[in-house]
Amino acid sequence: MRTLSRTVFFTLITILFLFPIVYLIYISFKPSNIIVSLPTQWTFDPVLEHYKNVLGLRQFELRGVNFVKPLLNSIVIATASTLLTVVIGTPAAYSLARLGVRGRSDIMLFVLASRMAPAVVLLVPYFVIYEAVGLIDSHLGLIVAYLTFNLSFYVWLLAVLTRDVPRNLEGAAQTDGYPPGRIFFKVMLPLMKPSIIATSVLVFIFAWNEFAFALQLGGRNVETLPVAISRLVTPRGVLFGELGAIGVMALVPVGVLVFFLHKHIVRGLSLGAVRG
Repeated sequence: MRTLSRTVFFTLITILFLFPIVYLIYISFKPSNIIVSLPTQWTFDPVLEHYKNVLGLRQFELRGVNFVKPLLNSIVIATASTLLTVVIGTPAAYSLARLGVRGRSDIMLFVLASRMAPAVVLLVPYFVIYEAVGLIDSHLGLIVAYLTFNLSFYVWLLAVLTRDVPRNLEGAAQTDGYPPGRIFFKVMLPLMKPSIIATSVLVFIFAWNEFAFALQLGGRNVETLPVAISRLVTPRGVLFGELGAIGVMALVPVGVLVFFLHKHIVRGLSLGAVRG
């Protein structure tokens, strides 16, 4: 009976979380003339007009607009900022977790506190600096901006997860005379791999969904997908069909990433790596 109750409970939870995604896909194939009709028409012949509209394959209300470039911009910016975060943050997290850095607790608190600042607080300083150095509406500008507010989260979480990595192999390497650099690359990195993957996926999702910085520091040249999606709210109303289509397209890269890396994500977020 207990097993049945747990199965029913988790099935209901799964349905609850999947319903918005299923409904998003549903309206992306629904004809425009019946999307907001009352009473709701649940059965219909699926159409591809909304996907053609957002891909620029046909003219619609937002003439000359397609979402391919914003989609590519989001992929490039989120991927580049995530890779930089991993390259810079992994040695920092390892140092805080394993090397006995003086004042480590204070540093960890400062790192975490820097992530708590609301984005709107940082927008004006970023805008002033970027305008002075010419980084407004540039890929590099958004990559650097995303790097700065994601790096602290990455370092803090990875340092916490790295503490669970067993020390026996690290101690054995030290006994064998391995220098610190070789211990990090040959011993620790393979053990930290699940935690690195799990944390970097979270960082990628944060960068992928970011709106405020992209809106203020970007522009037509580097318009990201979240900013472009806001244009589907027009004076004549919300283009629900196109919103569903671009929402499905936005879910695909993250969904593929999570699908192929889900084992590492679960393992990395649960214990960091392996238990000794």
